[in-house]
Amino acid sequence: VCSAQLTACVNAAAWPSALQVVDLLRRLDAQEQRSKPASSFDAAALSVALDAYGRGSQPVMALSLLRTMVRESVEPDLMCCNTAISACAKGNLWSEALALLMAEAQLGLRGTRAGLDVFS
Repeated sequence: VCSAQLTACVNAAAWPSALQVVDLLRRLDAQEQRSKPASSFDAAALSVALDAYGRGSQPVMALSLLRTMVRESVEPDLMCCNTAISACAKGNLWSEALALLMAEAQLGLRGTRAGLDVFS
């Protein structure tokens, strides 16, 4: 349910609401971690959350979320990485964006040129 609300907020450009939903999901995950190891975030929800942080001018929070999800065994896909790169670029965090782009290559994630477009 929260993922659907998050997507609706992002699609409606309601960034404050989207960021509140991300915060709620993160708090729920923190509480649930005590009883079970699974996360509410999958790669699709993570990508939407990263987009919300990027569009909400919160690139540091996007990076924090990405690191947390990786630690919790949510495997980011190409879309997640490209969305995080975009969030970094919007926040002028160029070294972080470049590091993520290099990580994509090391992980063997390949696809469109979307990750490179932020550098042009």
